[in-house]
Amino acid sequence: MRAPREALPVITFNDRASLHVNGEEPEACIRAMKLAYEFRQQFHKDVVIDMLCYRRHGHNEGDEPSLTQPKMYKSIKEHRSVRKIYTETLLRKGDIDPKEAESWLDNFQNKLQEAFDRLEPVVAQIANERQLLKVIH
Repeated sequence: MRAPREALPVITFNDRASLHVNGEEPEACIRAMKLAYEFRQQFHKDVVIDMLCYRRHGHNEGDEPSLTQPKMYKSIKEHRSVRKIYTETLLRKGDIDPKEAESWLDNFQNKLQEAFDRLEPVVAQIANERQLLKVIH
């Protein structure tokens, strides 16, 4: 949590507008982005969105954050995802029905799979080219 303490004085010092938002509140994040955009368009000044959130799976696929931050990532692992919490909120409010929620999740998963399938041959080609370079050198 060092970044917010270090970043906020810089934001204030440079006289930039700053919006603080909880990353677990999707609608608040969208409102902050819209407000930042509208502010930028009207006043031609930078806006910083300070979003308090976490990375569920670390920084990248090679990172295993539970090795360096075991207590924090144990807590994160036990915490339900923003998607689940928000879906439950929408269901409880009656904004969507369970079939609609399932359909959205299925569509999203399908889009991810399609993107993965499109990239798989490219990744294989890059791996082959790297292997060829190793043989040449």
